[in-house]
Amino acid sequence: MTDVNIWDDDGEDVFLNTGAAKIALRHATNLGQPVGGTSGGSTYITCMLHEGFAIALRDNGGTISLRVEPRGGGELTGLLQKQFKTLGFNGEKGTYMSQHFKAEGGALVACGAYGAVAEQIRFLFGEEKTLTLPWKELVGAGN
Repeated sequence: MTDVNIWDDDGEDVFLNTGAAKIALRHATNLGQPVGGTSGGSTYITCMLHEGFAIALRDNGGTISLRVEPRGGGELTGLLQKQFKTLGFNGEKGTYMSQHFKAEGGALVACGAYGAVAEQIRFLFGEEKTLTLPWKELVGAGN
């Protein structure tokens, strides 16, 4: 893995250190932080930080996975869980929800798919910090 310079929606530089130690998504404080998934071997990159939740993604070269966890702890319940279900996220445990979809066709297709979901989340939950992703640098960054 390599270090990648990316930026957030305000045009601020975000340094993506893909070699940094993974933490739990619920404890992420910075965009671009590597976080773990359900299996110990999977690595996601934090791409959205909202007051109530954090979202991370991974790209396995054609399959995009998004993972959402409540910030700090607790569970995704009630209206929050229902809203993520309307966006195609699955998960009944409440500790996290995820969405996996095919985005074959290269970086442009993957970036467009992520952007569509990100805009729906902004519409439902309001503004938050999100990454503008240089997808060609991230393809294969998650595993």
